[in-house]
Amino acid sequence: MSLADLSAFIRSGLKWFLASLVVLFLLWLVWVWINGASQAVFKPKGEDTAFGKIAAPFFVKTYSSLTAGGFELSTSLPKEKEKALVYQAVPADKFSASQIDKLVTFLGFTKSSQKKAGGLVTWGSTTGTAYLKLNTSQSHFTYKYNFSEDDSSFSARVSSDEKAALEKAKRDLLQLGLLPEDISKGASSLKYLKITEGGREKTSASSANALEIAFFRKVGDSSGGGDGSIRLLFGASFKVLEFDYYYSPLDPVGSPYPIISSQQAWQNFQGGKAFVATARKFDSIVVTKVNLSYWESTMAQKYLQPIWVFVGKGKSSGHEEEFTAYMPAISPSYLAD
Repeated sequence: MSLADLSAFIRSGLKWFLASLVVLFLLWLVWVWINGASQAVFKPKGEDTAFGKIAAPFFVKTYSSLTAGGFELSTSLPKEKEKALVYQAVPADKFSASQIDKLVTFLGFTKSSQKKAGGLVTWGSTTGTAYLKLNTSQSHFTYKYNFSEDDSSFSARVSSDEKAALEKAKRDLLQLGLLPEDISKGASSLKYLKITEGGREKTSASSANALEIAFFRKVGDSSGGGDGSIRLLFGASFKVLEFDYYYSPLDPVGSPYPIISSQQAWQNFQGGKAFVATARKFDSIVVTKVNLSYWESTMAQKYLQPIWVFVGKGKSSGHEEEFTAYMPAISPSYLAD
């Protein structure tokens, strides 16, 4: 090979080498663009604000604002946190046939009383005093006792042994296969009720004819709040009068979201931006507890999100009343309108 041929060969090889580098560089740019665009639209779970803007908790639209003429904080505010995790709900495993049979038998129904309508299955007692409705697609159900058909429960007194009631409720749930681990480790609330033909109201153990137990899941270092995803109402002799099961499992990988500070939450509270189940307006309010929790609801929700919870007492015309109020904790810029 002559020197001229070698020079031409080297020039040709260098040309192809440079062309290859240009192509590789362009491919790299395309990959960077596609990867960036996909992460902007579909952020991986665990990344900050991976779910984009999420809907505000239901209580913002269904509850009433809590207002008062004066406010007092008799507790310290929680330590400041910049972010809190949001979790995505995932479909629950469908109840097995044997599990449904256990539930139906436990509540005193027979297979012959079963009726189906799409994904809804119902059972009714022969006397019309109770019914059970099961949503097979969500594995949620509700059981109600018809007090208008049988008011014998009104005259009976409920047990004041809270420990026995809680143990009985957990034992029943465990036997029915309805006690998930995060519920068993979570908090529970007990409330004595006086039920009459005119409705129901909170009362003391000595005058109650029903005891309501609500179960909340454990979420990290916090516990759920709002509507317990599992609720039982006991009458005398621990007779089940109502039974709601709205539990949905969560994807364990949460996404961090910016939250408003406890100080900002307290300022918002004084500005009437906290919500209660029943409309309340007090002359003065004393807040005895503030904590960061998670909103549980009997209504289907795609995400479990953090909320601020305020507990205290309100005074109006010499009357004192306890309250629990709720406020969205996620920064407003990440809540959908």
